[in-house]
Amino acid sequence: MKKKLKEFCIGIEGKKYRIPKGTTEVFQKQKVVNKFFARVNGDEFMLVDISNVHEIPKFISSYLQECQNVKVSKLKAPKKSYFWVATKEPSIDQEGKRLQFKTGYPVLIGKTGLEWELLAKEYSPENESALITLSQYIYMLADMYQEGELLSSQLIESTSTMEGAFVRNKLKETGWQEYAGLSIWGNTANLVQYDLEQGFKYAMLGDSVYSCGKGMPLLALSRFRYDFLTMPNATGLVVLNL
Repeated sequence: MKKKLKEFCIGIEGKKYRIPKGTTEVFQKQKVVNKFFARVNGDEFMLVDISNVHEIPKFISSYLQECQNVKVSKLKAPKKSYFWVATKEPSIDQEGKRLQFKTGYPVLIGKTGLEWELLAKEYSPENESALITLSQYIYMLADMYQEGELLSSQLIESTSTMEGAFVRNKLKETGWQEYAGLSIWGNTANLVQYDLEQGFKYAMLGDSVYSCGKGMPLLALSRFRYDFLTMPNATGLVVLNL
């Protein structure tokens, strides 16, 4: 077992970022040269720096406003300029209590929004783990677009160009396919906290195996007012906000 790193900061281009507690390794991937990753208690997280997203691209704002009925005027940059996002869909540990983000396990589905929120908070309270907010998700995609990791068409038109990452009608195991450093696309939709206006609690974004091959764009969303509704085709996207 690797020794946990004692350092809590890494410097990139003059910037400093805190490393999550429990990190044993910080590394980069050959195909994603602009991103750093951390191995935290055996799970993999990607550093998302949104400080360079000074303004959400107009095509994103227009799509959210006109096609998804999102009040873009309520969209504000998250208070923290960076966070760490889980690179894989969640599964449950052997004891059936705690989330894990590893390759080759059954994807955890069939939870309510409230259950996902609680599971995310309980995952790593020392690292301020939480269910990602819609604002964080939008800024993350905007950053990945600016870095050339995602195409505008994948955000607002179709994800069918994402290297065939979407196999239909059969739920795959966690980590089955990676695109832009993340294995969170297409198998299940991503569940987020809806933080833009009152009246809604959660939103489900993107494509899943249940969409019958439509290749729905990453910013296509459905909103939910209640926290007790079961999400049969969505998994919570977890971040570390340390």
